[in-house]
Amino acid sequence: MRDARAGDMWRAISKKGIAHNRITSIDATHLPNTPTTPILIKGPITAIAGLNGVGKSTLLHCIGELLGIDSSVISDDVAHQIGAGDLKISLMYKGEEIWVENGKEKPELPPSTWINSAVDVPIITARFRKETNLAELLEQFEAIDYDYDEVKQLSWMVGKTYDSCRLYEIEDIFPTPVPYFKVVANGVEYGSETMGLGEAAIHYICWQLRRVRRGSVILLEEPESYVSSRSQAAIINRLAEVCVTEGCSAILTTHSSQIVSKIPPAWCVVLSSIKSGATWAVPKSSDGLAEVLGMPPIHEKKGIIVVEDLAALLFCKQWVIHFKWDFFKNWRITTVNGVGDILKSVENFPDCKGWFRIVGVLDAEEKAKKHQIDGLAVCYLPGDDPPDMLLRKSILNDLPSFVNRLSLDSDEVTQKVASLDGLDHHEWFNELLSWCSSRNIGAEQVANVGFTLWREMEENEKIASSCFNEFMTVASRA
Repeated sequence: MRDARAGDMWRAISKKGIAHNRITSIDATHLPNTPTTPILIKGPITAIAGLNGVGKSTLLHCIGELLGIDSSVISDDVAHQIGAGDLKISLMYKGEEIWVENGKEKPELPPSTWINSAVDVPIITARFRKETNLAELLEQFEAIDYDYDEVKQLSWMVGKTYDSCRLYEIEDIFPTPVPYFKVVANGVEYGSETMGLGEAAIHYICWQLRRVRRGSVILLEEPESYVSSRSQAAIINRLAEVCVTEGCSAILTTHSSQIVSKIPPAWCVVLSSIKSGATWAVPKSSDGLAEVLGMPPIHEKKGIIVVEDLAALLFCKQWVIHFKWDFFKNWRITTVNGVGDILKSVENFPDCKGWFRIVGVLDAEEKAKKHQIDGLAVCYLPGDDPPDMLLRKSILNDLPSFVNRLSLDSDEVTQKVASLDGLDHHEWFNELLSWCSSRNIGAEQVANVGFTLWREMEENEKIASSCFNEFMTVASRA
């Protein structure tokens, strides 16, 4: 599934998610090494992430047991994992909430599917490699030929050009049916017994997803096992497609940044083990989730914001961060030489088809000058005055708070402010920054306190919010 269609699927599942049969909470508070508070599941596809040994697999195994999946399919150890502890889950099923608890009679449950390619694929592959009469075995079962679209999709997911893909569902040699795959790639025919584990794992996961019943709860144990980064992304996109078209939901465990990059952070759960016990949390951002998985965040820049001077830069940063704290991970802000250069920069910026943008942000007092900004990606800072004047007013209006929040000496600040009397707002602010710097207090710290004091003044929060909404509108269409 190519990127455009994958994007459509993720948008569709975000809209339809609450209607799916899905688990909504997991209460494992009485199981060893599990969180002491119920885990809330907020999305139709949930990733359970965390370091090794924090209980991800244990939790997934126990969920599978409660959903009625044969314990021999999940793990020989699943009964021991639950032990004498209590585990219960809540589900939305047929539009109603139901509860399932170990040791108690189960209500009617949605269908479920267990997928653990890391364990199953090596066992199945080894079994076929040992089979001395493979052709005779295959003759006992009907061959299923994949259609053109399925072959094309598998080619994309695996990274090979298949001419054809054939499936045999083999019974009797394992407790449940297992797949045997025969493919032709570039004119060469081969089967499961000669596939690498990565190729076989992709075919196996796709086979399992092909078989899910409508409205199923799908449980996947580390679907990234043996598989390249690009194929991992293709697998999670295929899962999203199945959840949309078949009304399914999924919970998976993972260590893969590729897998979690596709799932909204609000749908993910991070398990941790600390001295006081096991905990869970919902990550605030994709970057935070990637860091849990040991992957340093890569911040691809989306655009640049140009402002008039240092005071505008500092004020603008605090203003935007207040409403969208991670905005500047993807945008850079810089100064140019005055209003004229801001307008020229925006007007002459090349059309990058949306992958990189420019936004000009003028000081608030420029609104009165009626600049011709129609059609330009330009907006204004909040307020009515230059940013350094706003900051000066807010600091002087509540000097004790400024002193306390920066842990400064009250007498020293009072004396310094008195010495600045008579300077214009621009010089006043620069002198204050210089003085604070000599006391190891950076310009952004000063701006943060100054902006906060300004925002806390009457009506300024509403003004800042209204201007920010305008800024985001301009940035989105730049």
